[in-house]
Amino acid sequence: MRREKSKRGHNLCKDVASLHLTSRTTPYEAVAMLHLQQTRRYSVLAAAPAAASGFMHDGQQPLDQWLATERQTVDKAARRSSTPSPPPRVLLTQGDAAFVEHADGRKEWIQQTEDDWRATLHGYLNKAAMKDDDASEDPTTIVKRALEDWREGHAVVLRGLLSPKAVAEVHACARDCLDGGWGTVRRRSVGLPDGSVFPQQTHARLSKHFRDQCPRAWAALWRGIAGVDWGTWPRFSGDAAVRSAFKQADYLLYQGGDSVGWHDHYGESLLFCVVLLSSDFEGGGFSYKPLDGGGAVDVALAAGGGVV
Repeated sequence: MRREKSKRGHNLCKDVASLHLTSRTTPYEAVAMLHLQQTRRYSVLAAAPAAASGFMHDGQQPLDQWLATERQTVDKAARRSSTPSPPPRVLLTQGDAAFVEHADGRKEWIQQTEDDWRATLHGYLNKAAMKDDDASEDPTTIVKRALEDWREGHAVVLRGLLSPKAVAEVHACARDCLDGGWGTVRRRSVGLPDGSVFPQQTHARLSKHFRDQCPRAWAALWRGIAGVDWGTWPRFSGDAAVRSAFKQADYLLYQGGDSVGWHDHYGESLLFCVVLLSSDFEGGGFSYKPLDGGGAVDVALAAGGGVV
């Protein structure tokens, strides 16, 4: 290493010795070099103070024995460092960056790559609940109950619309989309930012195979949506018109601070439905703004429940 300073027009150069570990230097050679430097047998520096790492030769042992002892110390440290640690926990995301907590308690911002968030999505889908319980109420009954609480200009809340088995179909479809590469999978931002936090979420478009891979979910959804449409603000002429008007199905995953900002779908769709697919999470509140200009309305949902 060479450090150069300029002082009053004259170059004052000073060599500084340093220890470089390269692909051709073993830890044992590094220890030996450090010993030589610290005993002034190979150094342009004054004798160094005792190293905190314990690599200082005490002069009481023959050098070969001392090096053997230090070699064992290095080997133990290498084995400890090679032990795999659990993956960090994502606490917050911001754009392509994530604030994570490591197993030892350290917290830091790291830059995420496409491989990172794809791995997160894959890990979530592998653990997603895949229940075989197909018990659910008839969508007609669910819609009838929901309309009793509905007010003009507000959304309609359909509780328990999808059975656990129907929810599992959607998770399986998203996993097939990711593994099969047949739908768009990306990180995206939707809605207005909340202060300095830009809304982000992981998005998989399932439209291509949603209806054929999720028959239970699709049947419950179109029947529920058609019932809501007919009982509130009819925009379609019957069930068949609702089914043929299907545009897209998107699977969204929110992790560690992800969110979706305030937005609307004016000009994009006549009806829009959001269904919750998870139950084991923190946060995740859902709100909408009624058409009468009133304040935001919070909706508590359970897995399988939806809002139209």
